[in-house]
Amino acid sequence: MKKMFILSCWIFLGNSNAADLIEPRSIHNKDQFNNQLYNDDYLRIVLKFHDGSGVRSNSRGHLMIKPELQNSATLRQRGLNTRQISNDVLAINRYLDQLKLQSNQLINGLESDFKNEKEKAEQYWQKEMAELPTYQQLLLKDGGQNPMLALWVRTLNTFPSLEIAYAEPIAMPPINEELATPPAPWKSCNAVPIDPAAGDLSEFQGYLGTPPVGMNTDLLNQLPGGLGSGIRIIDVEGGYLPHSDHKSLFQNIGHTTQYGIDHGSAVIGIIGSQHNDIGLNGLAPNASIGLRSIYNKNLFDDLNSAGNSSANVAHHLYWAAKHSIQGVVLIELQRYSAEEPDCTCNFNAVVPCRWTPLEYWPAEFDTIQNATGNGTVFVEAAANGSRSLDSTIFNTCTNGHCFDRSVRDSGAILVSGSLTDGVTPFCGKPGRPNYGSRIDVHSWGEQIPNTFIDGGNYLYQGISHCNNYYEDFGGTSGASAIIAGAVTALQGAYYAATGSRLDALSMRETLRVTGTPQTPMNVDGHDILIGPHPNLTDALQYALDNF
Repeated sequence: MKKMFILSCWIFLGNSNAADLIEPRSIHNKDQFNNQLYNDDYLRIVLKFHDGSGVRSNSRGHLMIKPELQNSATLRQRGLNTRQISNDVLAINRYLDQLKLQSNQLINGLESDFKNEKEKAEQYWQKEMAELPTYQQLLLKDGGQNPMLALWVRTLNTFPSLEIAYAEPIAMPPINEELATPPAPWKSCNAVPIDPAAGDLSEFQGYLGTPPVGMNTDLLNQLPGGLGSGIRIIDVEGGYLPHSDHKSLFQNIGHTTQYGIDHGSAVIGIIGSQHNDIGLNGLAPNASIGLRSIYNKNLFDDLNSAGNSSANVAHHLYWAAKHSIQGVVLIELQRYSAEEPDCTCNFNAVVPCRWTPLEYWPAEFDTIQNATGNGTVFVEAAANGSRSLDSTIFNTCTNGHCFDRSVRDSGAILVSGSLTDGVTPFCGKPGRPNYGSRIDVHSWGEQIPNTFIDGGNYLYQGISHCNNYYEDFGGTSGASAIIAGAVTALQGAYYAATGSRLDALSMRETLRVTGTPQTPMNVDGHDILIGPHPNLTDALQYALDNF
């Protein structure tokens, strides 16, 4: 490990190169979750020990210290020492024994990989990155609906060795419905041919056409690599069942047939439907497409036996980033956070203004930021809370606002949705896309044709779910699926032209600079900001000229 020194409040790595001076990391704020509600379903408490502590979990469910992983210099920066760490770990283990809770690693991987990835990300960001193995989890045996949960979290946060402790709500796909009712029987669509009677339905995909309604996707698709060739994309979400218009997924991991199966099928169809003059045209059908369900088999049947990895989004994002091989990871998930007291766009609210993007939570933020620095491009749904991400309720993160890119930037492309004109924000409907200055880009958030398995408003209803097409997918789910497909197609075209790939921040800048501006909207003194709608041909030219 490179020896670390303090130099004018900056961190100096190894040699005399000025490029090795990196900005010290801002630790997470323990007050971030003071307004967290505890009447939801929680699967785990997350513990983040300070970097340099060397704290891990052992196979018996207890916290332990690995002295060889401790860094005294890093601890001194945080006002800590190895004796304090040792005393705290003993006391926390006693407390967890009283609560009958066991600890496990939140993000699993090799220590050597974590070390190398952290150093690479620090060179990319020129900032100190979090040590991901210092995240631990405490699985809650009662489904998390425990009146003592708030007290447990507050008690844990009194230990100086803990950077932060918080209860983590279960993540859900960005839909308002409860558990989807899957069609029966379960079966693959490999032996079910695509139905020619469906005809060409691409005329309903206006987002493929010319701006402002579309993104010039049709033109980009005609260029070498413009169908996503050579690029991997992994969708991290709930469930999935196949469709005859999908090609086989190169990864299909997790318990995919329990929750959100319609959602996953719609998303994969938007990205990867085949170009064959039947059904829909995917944005990047030549890409290698994978899906990682965040759920284990027993999550909804028996929460006690769900296991360490079920709904463990941080771990699954880490896994997806590694398996995308510097590709694209789509985050089709949202969580509840503190409810908005004045939710401008949620008139006559039926759905509370609480859905929030995943990067609000420390473990997901740090995982995305580290993986972004290692070459992965993340596309993240902004969630369907009809709320402003600029609200003062988010003034709770270290150094300021949780969604202020100037103080807290995960590197992800955050996506909202618009009307089908491609430029007008939603406002006035509950459960619709969030908005704010952190939003990077948007696309359609309504009337998106898709390969839903079982719906009510069909473009075409086949003999089985393998041949159905549905006409009204939307929200940030649909918008982020469109943007993820667009990013994959753009990356493929850039790769074909240059032999290299756009890094995450260059990709984000390219889309923002060249996109079609949104229609300005102000409601009750609030600007409804959703970012531009990408123009992919202009984006490719900008990228070729600048990177």
